[in-house]
Amino acid sequence: IETTRATGTVELPTGDTVRTAAFELEPLNLAVDVPSLMETVTLTGGTRATIDGDSAGDVSIDLAMRGLADATGTLKGGVPEHIEGGVRVEGFSTPILQPFVAALGAMMPDGLRLDLPNDIGPRLDLTLNATSHTDTSGAYDIDLTLDAAKAELDAALVVQGQRITTRGEGVRGRFATIAPIVDRFVAAHGVRVQRGAEVTVSMSDLAIDLARLKGPDGLDLRGVR
Repeated sequence: IETTRATGTVELPTGDTVRTAAFELEPLNLAVDVPSLMETVTLTGGTRATIDGDSAGDVSIDLAMRGLADATGTLKGGVPEHIEGGVRVEGFSTPILQPFVAALGAMMPDGLRLDLPNDIGPRLDLTLNATSHTDTSGAYDIDLTLDAAKAELDAALVVQGQRITTRGEGVRGRFATIAPIVDRFVAAHGVRVQRGAEVTVSMSDLAIDLARLKGPDGLDLRGVR
């Protein structure tokens, strides 16, 4: 599978102003090996981005899945029977990613929406890996690592159905400053936060029930413990 290149413009923060620059996403090349949907299907490939001709990050995918269809050839719903591999993002420009993050956060209160360039920095490294358990539980491990100028995050999770729990050291993070996030949240009340507020997060016993979290009138925090 190969896409054509994508080009456009992106706004780069430069102090109190922004600068418009040209960006390009090179063709996405994906090699898909499908001997049978009942056997192991592999997906490998990647792309890279540039801004004004300079490197703006690389994306690579290396994923193997098994059991996408049952013995009759009918596609199964939900997570594949077995999954292993993931996605790696290196040195990627956060202004390019910001429109996608903004779309995902559109349902959140204004003050809680992320502004990646200001909140975590101009570039990020991200690794996301999934590994299925060897038993018949249908559970799989998720390992997430994020590294940016203003934020570091490591998460070791187990996903089983609509339940997410931590494992091992759980979730550990450091945010050099959450002042921009706090400022957006409290500015409407006449309070401004300009700097500081470094935060360290550690959660080793966290459980989220997604089915319960989605209450009829919004978030039901009884789904988190």
